[in-house]
Amino acid sequence: MDVDLNDLFMKEVGILASTSHPNLIKYYYAAKSNANEYRESSSMKNSREEVYLVMELMQRSLINILEAKRSMPYYFLIDVIYQIARRMCYLHDMQIVHRDLKPDNALLNIIDDGKCNNGFQFAIVKLIDFGCSKINVGRNPKINKNRYIYGTPIYMAPEIIKSGKESIKTCAFEADVYSFAMTCSKILSGNDPFDASIFLKELLKRIENSERPKLPSNCDDLSKLIKECWTLNPSKRPSFVDICKRLIILKKKYLVEINVAKIPYFGTSLAKTTFERMRHMYDVSCFVESIQKKDDGFSIICKVLDQLNFHSKPKSLEEAQAMMKDLLMSKKFMLVLDDVKDKSHINDVVKNYPTKIHKFDVKELDKDASLKLFTAYSCRDGDELPKELIEVGKEIVRTCNGLPLSLKVVGSFLGGQKRLRCWERALQKLRRGRPLDGDEEDSEYKLWIVLKISFDVMKVEEKNIFLDICCFFCNNVNWGGTMKETMIQIYTNKKSGDEEQDASIVLDMLVDKSMIKIEKDGVIKVHDHLQDMGRKIVEKQEYKDT
Repeated sequence: MDVDLNDLFMKEVGILASTSHPNLIKYYYAAKSNANEYRESSSMKNSREEVYLVMELMQRSLINILEAKRSMPYYFLIDVIYQIARRMCYLHDMQIVHRDLKPDNALLNIIDDGKCNNGFQFAIVKLIDFGCSKINVGRNPKINKNRYIYGTPIYMAPEIIKSGKESIKTCAFEADVYSFAMTCSKILSGNDPFDASIFLKELLKRIENSERPKLPSNCDDLSKLIKECWTLNPSKRPSFVDICKRLIILKKKYLVEINVAKIPYFGTSLAKTTFERMRHMYDVSCFVESIQKKDDGFSIICKVLDQLNFHSKPKSLEEAQAMMKDLLMSKKFMLVLDDVKDKSHINDVVKNYPTKIHKFDVKELDKDASLKLFTAYSCRDGDELPKELIEVGKEIVRTCNGLPLSLKVVGSFLGGQKRLRCWERALQKLRRGRPLDGDEEDSEYKLWIVLKISFDVMKVEEKNIFLDICCFFCNNVNWGGTMKETMIQIYTNKKSGDEEQDASIVLDMLVDKSMIKIEKDGVIKVHDHLQDMGRKIVEKQEYKDT
């Protein structure tokens, strides 16, 4: 191996092994081997050494995406640019200059690529290739003679081109800033900053004559920042600390709104799962659950501010909107509003804030996923259905129409039943169930059929307490919900004898059957669809006087 190339390789290994950042490629190990070690015809004279650098696997390179001319949202591009700047800020803080910053050296993992409507995407960006990098730069590096000019000419700063093979004494950090600007122009326009075949002298002349790549006209704030980064005078270029601060402000000007729609119960589950998986990416996160019909923009904002422990309370919608806007502009903020009935409420919360809207239509669960969910609730002692229950279990799953809540409720009901006859009886009830007139293709109607049958098989005391919770003790009647201990006390006082233990057992049975849930703080919660079912049942003649 060439001595200089060996030095470059060892330098890259050293940098990767000594640095750690979310936007730096993960290094695992490096190795050297004789290229002809396993070839019988080889001779020691002609043998050559090969080197291996093992790093994490990424999906694709940024340059390939750009050259494919694929349409990408503006907020996505800003986020990619921000992640590159954040990584460069870290390197400069570690006294390392990259010296070959360009889209070719950026790898991406794209999350939800093509899965969401309208192509909503989020990417994790990681930069590579530190063979040309310079370490321990400081502010007064020594002048060194090199055999090569480090970097790619069309992304190279003019002061680097002018210095030739002599490492420039000053402006090492600023040269990376210039390369960053050229990288941004490629990301935004999809075109190379300059013709790659141009000679260095001609390229330098054009740069010194103020020739720069053309930027798109729809990004004035970002264009202004890029132009400051590629200015001819290195001392006037901003640092990556300043660049990151300005990019954060730009990112917050574009609010991404995702509407999750269609399937009862599944929307909340999906929103909660997504929230928990992504909240670590944000400075502030807030999940507002079960927004009621009586709620408006003002009350929703108050709930958000209350969750975030704001001491001052707004007195009007305008004051609340101003506080919300300040919060959105000052922090990287993830806000989830669950079960919004009126679209205007969202507009009130983010009034006068630029919004990108993406709608995600959730489909019913497929056959395999439905069976897995049903089995999880019906077979608590194992992960598979008993052999004698497999066929009837599959038929029950098919009858539930892929609705998660129905699979959960029916599965919980059958969890304590091991006899085939009980399962077959439940299947027949599901097939014959027609409690209300309705559209059989409507998810709400399908869900009603299943939930009503689950209610019918409950004991009288379970039915009464469940209906009381739906009508009097749910969170949209009592602000904040009702505590389990409060419910037990109510039923203890209501009965002639000591019924405290019985009430507690009934509540536990309702939890086991997935008709209610009890939060960690002891508050009783009931799902909206179960609550609606309970109230509709009470409206029927046999329950009017209860």
